[in-house]
Amino acid sequence: MNLQEQTNRIHQMMGVISENKIIDLINDLGLYDAIRYFGSYDKVKKLMGDYKFSEEEKIRFIKDAIEYLGEEYDPMGFSVYEVGGEPIFYRDSDDYTERIVYFGPDYVTINVYGRDNVYSSSFTEKYEYLDDETLDKVFLFMVDVLKHNK
Repeated sequence: MNLQEQTNRIHQMMGVISENKIIDLINDLGLYDAIRYFGSYDKVKKLMGDYKFSEEEKIRFIKDAIEYLGEEYDPMGFSVYEVGGEPIFYRDSDDYTERIVYFGPDYVTINVYGRDNVYSSSFTEKYEYLDDETLDKVFLFMVDVLKHNK
């Protein structure tokens, strides 16, 4: 093995070690505090490489963000409108559309609108029961809210 190959191998190993240390730090601190420690979600994502956050890590982050934001808004939760956002698509059918409009400590509130876009009802859903795509939307929404509410 020549010197260049050895150098490349060392750099690869250092990258793996650094990524593992960051994963350990996130496991110790939690994703919310790790993002605050590193300054932004984008920095953490860059440092993490191909690592995918688990459902549990995302939910813990969302709950921590709601607790933090509760100091500025309401400890029991807040609406998408209070933080300058738009409702998050949940699901729809031929007869209705459902949008996430409120975040509580353990659940989201989802408004149901008829095809004429008139509010008809609402219900709650625990974060643990959201499908992967919706959980990702809520997670990224919270990342964005925290970025603008430091």
